[in-house]
Amino acid sequence: MMRETLAAAARVGLSVIQHAEDTRMTQGASMNLGPVSFRLGLRGMPPEAESSMVERDIRLVAELRESHPHLHVAHTSHSRCTGCGAAGAAQRAARYVRSGAASFPAHR
Repeated sequence: MMRETLAAAARVGLSVIQHAEDTRMTQGASMNLGPVSFRLGLRGMPPEAESSMVERDIRLVAELRESHPHLHVAHTSHSRCTGCGAAGAAQRAARYVRSGAASFPAHR
């Protein structure tokens, strides 16, 4: 579905903005997984829930690069995971066309 969305948006010159979250991994979670979620006894969202979606969509942008898709990863929160965070996503996507990311401290 995301491949088709990226391709269709590219045909008409639109960007696709993605909220990177694999909801199969975040169901019932209320905050990022870490020491605070542990201390509070809350189920945390693992970094992979975000990074797996970012990685998948950057791969799709690479595969569709001839059609010039534009992917924007919105408000990433796990800057420590590979391919996540504004810096990580931007570095990985730099070799492809028109991609970006945004990260906000409030989500950390």
